[in-house]
Amino acid sequence: MFIDNCGMTGAQLAILIQAVCELRCFKSIVYRMNCINEQAISCMYSLLARRPPNHLQQLKFIDCGMTATQIELLMQVLIDSASRLQSLALVNAD
Repeated sequence: MFIDNCGMTGAQLAILIQAVCELRCFKSIVYRMNCINEQAISCMYSLLARRPPNHLQQLKFIDCGMTATQIELLMQVLIDSASRLQSLALVNAD
């Protein structure tokens, strides 16, 4: 999934992530030049906790203006979920 500069809010991203969690196999999220919030990051837990072969492999946040608190929350969700990500990118995070 590639979401690029479409004016999406963090709340809308949270709803989208909850819907994606219903899919059996989902491999990549690239989120560029949109807003993010703690709610959306927290919703990622169940997606990140998936085990192979249905696990999320790539997660990229590009130019999303993430705060230090949001980055810390994301790192905690990654640790708590025992994520199997192969690629994580936080480009121009704050």
